[in-house]
Amino acid sequence: MQKNLFKIQRVLKLFEDATEIPFSAQEVEEISNYSYRNFQRIFKKVFSESIENFSRRLRLEKSYKKIIYTNESITDIALTIGYSNIQAFSKAFTKHFKISPTNARMNKRTVFDDFISDIVSEIPSEKVYKKKQMIFYKSFKFYNYDNDGINAIWRTIDGQNESIDFYESYGIIADQPLITPKQHCIYGFAIDKMASSTSNDFVTKEIFGGYYLKFTHLGDYDNIEETYKKFYKNWLLDNGPELGDSPVIEHYVISKKDTSISTDFITDIYFPLA
Repeated sequence: MQKNLFKIQRVLKLFEDATEIPFSAQEVEEISNYSYRNFQRIFKKVFSESIENFSRRLRLEKSYKKIIYTNESITDIALTIGYSNIQAFSKAFTKHFKISPTNARMNKRTVFDDFISDIVSEIPSEKVYKKKQMIFYKSFKFYNYDNDGINAIWRTIDGQNESIDFYESYGIIADQPLITPKQHCIYGFAIDKMASSTSNDFVTKEIFGGYYLKFTHLGDYDNIEETYKKFYKNWLLDNGPELGDSPVIEHYVISKKDTSISTDFITDIYFPLA
């Protein structure tokens, strides 16, 4: 199973890094070293959906993010994610989300309304540039980003990496949880150093490489959603800059030399800009 997981990670990387262009069966076979039919069986067992449905959903969710985050034309968005014309894209989008692309843009605030309805405060953010960084990466599916499941895997990674004095840890959030169905949420585990004893189901991957809005969550991870709510409220009220559709990156800071911070749990969150 460990061998299968590694091959799945390599194919997931293909989907996540190149969702603008529909993949081919040959690409999947070359990366996984399985026949497409056999890999389809393994993939469906792990993710409860076919490769085709998974890829189609990722591309449509990516388009929804572009629609609500940017002013990019819907025609350009359709072409970017691999549809040859606006009619085909609109039909697929409407069937999947039960709303047309045009209405989704006109009513983009409704995506966030329920999520931020109880938030009265905002959170400051700053524009920063982050250069590209190579990390070791693997991802798993969690129902609605289940903290207990995520923390359990982090404990395993920390145990396998205990021979390393210090390494950076990142959470990679490629989904938009307000769009992605709860049963299909995928969380990425990333570290910048890996001990030889660490499980080999990691792949190498580049993160960052561009401008981000950076904000900080203080405290444990069970209430990190509240910090995201404050960020979205601030972004909507201030008619903030266009956001990007690349992954949001959570940097789990070990410590900061700041005596004004009274918590051991500090998370710098980087939201990509278009």
